[in-house]
Amino acid sequence: MSFARPASGDNQLTDDELAIAGSALAAILVCCLTAAGRSSGTSRALGLATATGVLFGVTAGLAKLAVGDLRDGIDGALAHWAFYAAAATGVSGFVLSQYTFRASSVLAPALAVMVALDPVIGIAIGTLWLDERIETTPIAIAGQVIALSTALTGIAILSRQWPSPLPPERRHR
Repeated sequence: MSFARPASGDNQLTDDELAIAGSALAAILVCCLTAAGRSSGTSRALGLATATGVLFGVTAGLAKLAVGDLRDGIDGALAHWAFYAAAATGVSGFVLSQYTFRASSVLAPALAVMVALDPVIGIAIGTLWLDERIETTPIAIAGQVIALSTALTGIAILSRQWPSPLPPERRHR
């Protein structure tokens, strides 16, 4: 955060931005869920985890819009679509995460995918559609890339260190 120095953007999406974002979300979810449906075990869990991580990231972006509507009070938030969309994507992501955890006895890789995608998708939504700004000086970009790479590397390392209830000869990596 100290490198990025995010600045608040706009709490509105145009109809065109909403159509593009919604279409992109639908396409990603269809691809992930189709791949998961055609797989089993860890591959299925990773497909479901990808869809879950995307939904969690989208929920973060929608929550920003919904919270922005609170300036007009609770009635203002309840009268706007973002509140309901955030609730729907949040609940969908939670339910999908439960299917993810049941898809395989190896949980760490799936959890790593969800944890990694959530902030990446949230940042993408903020910068692409909500006009949030991050610092773009060379040193700031380098710091952001190093910080994100470090976080993702840590997640990847931890995901390979999972405890498995299966004996070593039955584990699939």
